[in-house]
Amino acid sequence: MVFHREQRFSIRKFSVGAASVLIGITMAGQVVSAEELPTTQSNVVAPADSTEVKATAEVATSSPAQDKSTVEEASGVNSVNNSEATPSTSAPAESNIDIPKQDKTPEKDATGEAEKRNDSEEKAGLPTDAPKGQESDRVDEKLAMRKMISVDAGRKYFSPEQLKEIVDKAKRYGFTDMHLLLGNDGLRFQLDDMSLTVGGKTYSSEDVKKAIEKGTNDYYNDPNGNHLTQAEMTDLIDYAKRQGIGLVPTINSPGHMDAILNAMKELGIEKPNFDYFGKESARTVDLNNQPAVDFTKALIEKYAAYFAGKTDIFNIGLDEYANDATNAKGWQVLQADKYYPGEGYPEKGYEKFIAYANDLAKIVKRNGLKPMALMMVFTIILIKVLVNLIKILLYHTGLVAGEAMMLLLPNFCLKKGIRF
Repeated sequence: MVFHREQRFSIRKFSVGAASVLIGITMAGQVVSAEELPTTQSNVVAPADSTEVKATAEVATSSPAQDKSTVEEASGVNSVNNSEATPSTSAPAESNIDIPKQDKTPEKDATGEAEKRNDSEEKAGLPTDAPKGQESDRVDEKLAMRKMISVDAGRKYFSPEQLKEIVDKAKRYGFTDMHLLLGNDGLRFQLDDMSLTVGGKTYSSEDVKKAIEKGTNDYYNDPNGNHLTQAEMTDLIDYAKRQGIGLVPTINSPGHMDAILNAMKELGIEKPNFDYFGKESARTVDLNNQPAVDFTKALIEKYAAYFAGKTDIFNIGLDEYANDATNAKGWQVLQADKYYPGEGYPEKGYEKFIAYANDLAKIVKRNGLKPMALMMVFTIILIKVLVNLIKILLYHTGLVAGEAMMLLLPNFCLKKGIRF
């Protein structure tokens, strides 16, 4: 007689709501030797006492993220987890990675001052270290109650009045923060001073403003407006604080950079877009183009400096790489050179992506902010360790895999300094 043993996965409802198994990782200083590409995307916040992630792309299987981004409808309000589909692909036997082989031929306007929130409504802050004992339980509870509403204000324009109305609704429905994607395909927030000095060359504030405005219009010329000003943003942050709502800004890169890439070309930076065997990505910077990479870092530093002291988290994106040019196989393409050397794939592309991510995290941290990411790639970190611990739990408790995961993840990850 043959017995077939099957694993069962389930969703359990806890006091904080329904939770599904979600593995995420911050940019903690840990060495990675992963055997799987990530298949889920999550928002992660790096602990304050760490900067870098070191990863080695020893990939056995992969499930690429597929970008299904569309211009939002009038409301434009999403949950904070902007997930991408992750279809499964079959991997070639000799390398166990699916690399796409390519033909190399080329509710009312908010007015007045809002009431200050009482102690029970205070927004929970993120600790720099995991405290112990009773204090740890209190911090964990506050972290679990930190809820964000996400507004994609990069793809389309939201007026200050619309954003204040969303803040009002966020408070009414128990949210603690508004996650505001300002740079996401379009770039719809400009500072008073947008001047940049990159590689010994200075770009005037007026030139950068015009180039970014044109780049955003080239992506989508929203009839309602192009961008928010610095005065409008400062007023919005102050208004949200009076309502007890924090603001988490996002400037997304190295993907979803349409407006910034167009602006670079307007400013004379040549070929900033990633090219995949003759097919140019409209949204992704070429990590081998140093002037383009340096310009992007300088721009993000400019925004991080503005938000320093006004917010506590800054989201650097990192959620995809050239999905538009690679048929949503950007992560495999970044690693393809390891398995198909000399065939034209990005040389050490994955390692360069990791280095770029760590550089952005350093920029954010030196401005006194915590780096956050809409990430897939770092979910590979600790997977091997987690799998082994889950097996132990399964053996000793008799739980199904999904239940074991839910028991394991919170405490284990908290001890590692991982914040969800």
